Amino acid sequence: MWPESRCPLALAGTLALASALALSSSAAAQVLIDYVEGEVELEEERGWRELFIGEEVSASARIRLDNHSLAQLGAGDSTITLTRRGVYALADLLPKVQVARQWNLAAVVGSKLTGLTTERQKEGAVFGVRGDDELMWMDDGTSSIVEVRRLNEDGEYAQTLQLAVESAEFAFDEEADELGYHAMYAAALLGDPATALRHGAALDPDPLSGYYADYVLVLGKLFLESAGFVEAAGLFDDYLLFHPQGASAQAVHVLASFASQGLGDQEAALSHLRSAVALAPESETGVLAQSLLPGG
Repeated sequence: MWPESRCPLALAGTLALASALALSSSAAAQVLIDYVEGEVELEEERGWRELFIGEEVSASARIRLDNHSLAQLGAGDSTITLTRRGVYALADLLPKVQVARQWNLAAVVGSKLTGLTTERQKEGAVFGVRGDDELMWMDDGTSSIVEVRRLNEDGEYAQTLQLAVESAEFAFDEEADELGYHAMYAAALLGDPATALRHGAALDPDPLSGYYADYVLVLGKLFLESAGFVEAAGLFDDYLLFHPQGASAQAVHVLASFASQGLGDQEAALSHLRSAVALAPESETGVLAQSLLPGG
């Protein structure tokens, strides 16, 4: 379970989504380049130049990412992971990330994670219940998934990540997607958002799979905390298209309201909150959604 899910399901401070996005005036003076992959560049007077791990740049700098690139930035107590091609103005990005940190997304997500024992996963566990003889007829991908699930459920996240990555290289598409999900989940719990985002953003899981809701909740949280509002909104829209009902859908509506707020679309943000309330007004998430509505 997500570590911060023990906290009460409440935002750190009251955020009225009907108001404009609050921008902090206390952005870090310098931003550390913690990690880069691919082509990541800094804008200077003479043009763009390559950025390297360990460099510090101004909080007013502009950073450019090419396709299939990644940058992890350290700004005060915040870690920001950029994965999308484009130019990022840190003066605009950093305050939005600080606002996202106040949303206490872990509480919303953690309370709705179903854990790692879905119906499909239970089937996988049954395959091995009779011992080594039964495991003999399982293909390597299925056997690896059973072990990865067990490690993840037991909180052995470093081992989970290693085995999931190794096994995915030899797995079929469906198994590879689930292994990628477990790698993302484990990396997120290890406090490595860059690795988690890299695995999660590369997946295209079956919307009917048993882990799809958890995949959306965890990856959506990662996107929101790095101000990836466009990616988060698309992820949430896809989920709600297939799963408009239920506790996970209610949590996704709340997260989608944050994504819409980050994009400056207050009407969409309010609409998602109203949908969350309508699904189950007396639930913990429903009460939270109601409190975020004007007059709530």
